Amino acid sequence: MGNGLVMALPKGRLLPVVLEMLHRAGLPVPDGDDGRLVIDAGSGVRYLISRPADVVVYVREGAADLGVTL
Repeated sequence: MGNGLVMALPKGRLLPVVLEMLHRAGLPVPDGDDGRLVIDAGSGVRYLISRPADVVVYVREGAADLGVTL
């Protein structure tokens, strides 16, 4: 998807857990789930928010560089 890092993240109750993990890792994170499906977090990082089952599809099809599921 161009320059920078694109991460697919699970929406719903998993999203706050994943955002906290990313924050602790030092990555820029949005303030929470505001309903957007694509979030530009700055510093070249974008997040795709999707159903947990679709995270794998985004990575497999190349729409995301990596994905986080629990």
